[in-house]
Amino acid sequence: VNYRAETLFGEVDSAGRVTRGDGYTVEKQSGSGSYRMTFKSPFSGSPVVLVTAQGYGVCYAPAHEVTPSSAVVRCLSDLLTATPVETDLDFSFYAGVSHWERQRGVEEAEFTFGEEAGRKGSEE
Repeated sequence: VNYRAETLFGEVDSAGRVTRGDGYTVEKQSGSGSYRMTFKSPFSGSPVVLVTAQGYGVCYAPAHEVTPSSAVVRCLSDLLTATPVETDLDFSFYAGVSHWERQRGVEEAEFTFGEEAGRKGSEE
């Protein structure tokens, strides 16, 4: 079994400029706190996108706005308000897809865990 991963990571400032990393572009959306990242080489499937705000707030990528070729990042803060509002923030991100592939001519190993492993061993 082969394991293969496609990954991309970087940092973006509050104006939507790439400050670290390559392989992607960013366009700040109208209004505050919304950014569209476009991946220069699309992933083979929709990636998992983890986002961390680099300031007081939270940034995230809603799953329904992530595709193999792009992701929308939304940032919120309640620093100056009673409830969170979309706010321009610096953020860092990691995007990735992983694959398990069978190698031709190699038998797949059998994995068992816990009580099932004990029963299987006693049945043979």
